[in-house]
Amino acid sequence: MELDEVVRRLLSEEGVVRVEPMDDELCRRIVAEESTVRATGGMEVDNVGLRECMGRDTVLCVFTSPSFRVPDEGCTLRMVDSAGNLVGHNVTDAMVPDLSSRPDVVFLSDDFVMYSDPVPVGDVRMELHPMAFTGTGGWMPPEADAVLWYASPSSCGIICDHFRQETGDLAAGMLALRLTRAKD
Repeated sequence: MELDEVVRRLLSEEGVVRVEPMDDELCRRIVAEESTVRATGGMEVDNVGLRECMGRDTVLCVFTSPSFRVPDEGCTLRMVDSAGNLVGHNVTDAMVPDLSSRPDVVFLSDDFVMYSDPVPVGDVRMELHPMAFTGTGGWMPPEADAVLWYASPSSCGIICDHFRQETGDLAAGMLALRLTRAKD
């Protein structure tokens, strides 16, 4: 699959407003900015999603409106203790019925839960994971290994300034893929 076809198909997705290739310098700026991001209360953030994006050969900025259908990937925001135990995570609509009936689950909000067991060991950190992206109808080839990740508000500001994009109600996602592998 060629880059121009990826861009064309992304622009045909509902809610995708604009797609721009991200150069190495912009990616370095985002990596630097994200290294300063902390979760509420100063909790460490392990940005798995950004690392995965930087491990792909092609990174695109995808500006999306609220009508964009984010892949229902489950836990993209995970709270993990020093022993690697999952102590909390974001919740998708599909997870609510199962989690609502569990006595060890505490809903901190409509979209985030914590577990009462096990008790966290040591320090707790937030892990930010990407979402696999296949496109509506699965048009993205599996060998592209495409992932979608949304930057922090400060990084979003850097991206929007770089592309001179007014934000309004738009989000700036990073879609990364292995385009050279997808061509083989």
